[in-house]
Amino acid sequence: MKNPKIFYLMRHGEADAGFGMSGDAVRPLTTNGKSHVFRVAQVLKKDVVQFDRILCSPAVRTRQTTSILTSELPAKNIQYEEKIYEADPDTLFRLINQVENEVNHLAMVGHNPGISGLLTYLTGDRYISLQPGMLAIIEIQVDEWKEVGRNTGILKEILQ
Repeated sequence: MKNPKIFYLMRHGEADAGFGMSGDAVRPLTTNGKSHVFRVAQVLKKDVVQFDRILCSPAVRTRQTTSILTSELPAKNIQYEEKIYEADPDTLFRLINQVENEVNHLAMVGHNPGISGLLTYLTGDRYISLQPGMLAIIEIQVDEWKEVGRNTGILKEILQ
């Protein structure tokens, strides 16, 4: 592989309870959720992680999660994608496949069950349910994002 590609897949931090579909998108992070995401960001900071791009759902809780991450880690570009909200793994794969090849460190902040399904399909591992605030670090085994698909990643680590 020319330039190793690393994919950071994160489920938003713990959020307040919502009421119905209209209230779901505006649920904010809890105090515990914020501190949990901050701890994950601190671990990544020690590893000198920086993101070339972050793909983020536009929901309040994912925006807040991304904001906490980027308060500690540099990000060249943040892209809010409506398609991530309530997405299935196939939709998430299509978003990844559209990323330009010069991006080597890609992050996605989203929601379950799509995020956990994506992790399973991408790595071929048994189902891992990412809990709020968990982040999976995946080494991509293809040269271009457009080639990413089922079983093209190796799970390196899960931070919680």
